[in-house]
Amino acid sequence: MIKQIDDKGHAICHCDICGQDFDFGKLPDEDDMFAGLMRQKADAATCPQCEARALAVNEARKIEEQKKRLAETLHDRVLAAGIAPRFADMEKPWVRHTAEWLWHHRNGSLLLAGPTGTGKTSGAAFVLRLMMQDRYMAVRYHTRQSLVAAYVKAKCDEEGREQAFYDRLAKLDVLVVDEMVGKKGNGRLSDSSQELLFNLIDGVYSQARKTRVWILGNFYAGAIDDLVDDPAPLKRRLADSFALGWADECKVEQIAL
Repeated sequence: MIKQIDDKGHAICHCDICGQDFDFGKLPDEDDMFAGLMRQKADAATCPQCEARALAVNEARKIEEQKKRLAETLHDRVLAAGIAPRFADMEKPWVRHTAEWLWHHRNGSLLLAGPTGTGKTSGAAFVLRLMMQDRYMAVRYHTRQSLVAAYVKAKCDEEGREQAFYDRLAKLDVLVVDEMVGKKGNGRLSDSSQELLFNLIDGVYSQARKTRVWILGNFYAGAIDDLVDDPAPLKRRLADSFALGWADECKVEQIAL
């Protein structure tokens, strides 16, 4: 509350919390339209130290409330991202070394190759779940088949839907494209699939989109050459802007395409 007004027009206030006197600052002249409002504010003010402590306590409370909301919604958010239910509540990775490599490279785009059973999908799901524990993220998991189907549908629908498709991708923090190469390998991608794959990789390379793209699959030596008509630009962009790894039974090694 205001204790006195000094000869310079400053309100000297008494803090009801700590009992200290403090200078609230100069009050407006009586004929100022805000004089009454400022006087009420000064009368209700606490000292800067107590105000700072109250703000800190309030901020800590908000952080705790956010942590609680994040924990309560994590399962549903993981499922909404398209991650399979069997991975939604993973508390430890199925293949530790693969998950560790993915965690180390989580802040960028990556291509992880390797045979079935080396933890590519489960590792990606585990790492994404860890990342989503701490904050709200826009994440989407697709197989190559489901992503291409969505892209082709957008291209075939009314004008402008293709751009809307890419606009949605641009809003994601992480896009996972799994099974880019399946267990038995793949033949040449369709023209639409090649177009989509190049656009995704070029979006990272050119920084046209901030979305991190994680590509997973049973790649083998020469797989990219078999997938696309013109592999050189694709491989150059991958080498320049993606972390490239090969997972086997005991480790993940960096690879060159």
